[in-house]
Amino acid sequence: MSQTSGDWDFAEVVRQYADQLFRYSLFLTGDYHQARDLTQEVFCRAFEKRSQLRSPEKVWPWLTRICRRLFLNHLRDQGGEEACPPEVLDRQESDSQPEEPEQVGALRRALAQLPPRWRILVTMFYFDDLSYQEIAEQLRLPMGTVMSGLFRAKRRLRELLEPTQDVVARAREKKRRPSKTKDLARESEKKK
Repeated sequence: MSQTSGDWDFAEVVRQYADQLFRYSLFLTGDYHQARDLTQEVFCRAFEKRSQLRSPEKVWPWLTRICRRLFLNHLRDQGGEEACPPEVLDRQESDSQPEEPEQVGALRRALAQLPPRWRILVTMFYFDDLSYQEIAEQLRLPMGTVMSGLFRAKRRLRELLEPTQDVVARAREKKRRPSKTKDLARESEKKK
């Protein structure tokens, strides 16, 4: 990218950040197709407003800010505060999506079940690494609202992810323990 904000290679920005922005959008929306649309809309808006970027090395925070604003605008337009219903998530699992590790998939599904107001707080706190104060300023919310929202969101995520953690722990334990057939095979070899 060149040094002036109005004269940088936008195609390079898209190549560099498309996958990362899609994942970010997916965590916000909880929906594969909405995330694709949101990602495209972010790049369109960024292209239109590219002259407003003052510092090309701050492209990623700028893109995520655009993404959050568009996401919040869509929520307001829809009048929705609902979490993504589990049956929609199950249906999406069968759609053609890139493979993701099970823990990432579990986190994405759990985030999608949170109300959007909590989902955006979690995303800003953990993925954007923003402080409570920075989140409050960007969303124009009282600090107490941000803190209580994050507390409730983390508690709900723990509840949603507990069963997943149990399954992962059992799978790891099963890998560590030799199977009964392997034990029988070893015993029969020892007898020979």
